Amino acid sequence: MLTGYDDNRTFYYAAGLFNGDSQNFKNVDSQFDGMARLWFAPFAAGGPEVLHDVAFGGSVWRGDRENTLALPTQTTEGGFTFLSFNSYNSTVAGTRIPVQLRQVGLMRAYAAEVNVPIAHRGGVRAEYVWKHSNLSEDDVSNPAAPKILGGASLEGWSAYGELWFWILGDDRIIGDQQGVQPYTRWRGMKPSPVRDGLMLALRAERLEEQVALEQDAETRNLGDPSVGTTRVTSYALGLNYWHSKRFRATVNLVLNHFEGNTAQINNLDSPTERELLFRLAIAL
Repeated sequence: MLTGYDDNRTFYYAAGLFNGDSQNFKNVDSQFDGMARLWFAPFAAGGPEVLHDVAFGGSVWRGDRENTLALPTQTTEGGFTFLSFNSYNSTVAGTRIPVQLRQVGLMRAYAAEVNVPIAHRGGVRAEYVWKHSNLSEDDVSNPAAPKILGGASLEGWSAYGELWFWILGDDRIIGDQQGVQPYTRWRGMKPSPVRDGLMLALRAERLEEQVALEQDAETRNLGDPSVGTTRVTSYALGLNYWHSKRFRATVNLVLNHFEGNTAQINNLDSPTERELLFRLAIAL
């Protein structure tokens, strides 16, 4: 990966070529993925100090697939599954076989981001992501050598907006927040004084996506439960307590609302899911 930024940190860039098809999974085909990200901070070299860390950015991800893995299961923050790409049973040519949607062909994803911290005490951040992935309905009777039954695709977008405010302390407790990156430069082992911080965050998210079959797969009437439209709207209220940057306690209250016409959405017990999440993190 090639990465860099200027001394005034008015911009940051990173670009790289990667193998592997998911985290902690070796490459299963001969293809590679290209990824790149850029952000710029227009007020970092001059302008109002209160807007010094405001940053705008974008990223791109492009790759090709050769009958590799299924798409990862999609869940809420608390792990509730609303869209799964596990194998299912279908009748093909009079025989009951396991079928699964798998990645094949071109995958493209683009994102835009904005981060507006104000005077280290509050701010807003938002991000928009669009993705298109070519898929295939595969006979996975032999998972190591799947047979393509027909084509499909996944296309959709997601976005979130978040407001945050420090009731106690400010974001300097947890270090540099400008654009999330670059990494902190080495400045020796001098310890920082212990401070306490309490941050309140409000977030709204929206996901809309569609899994569509091409004609060759559609004529087989496979009955894939993931085919159709999935829409999820989530609202979250979060409270983060910091005792120095090494200790954090988090409480999140999340409300999820599901819409769409897939078999998986239609079979949910309720169109809403409420989650109360706790986390304690210690960074050594």
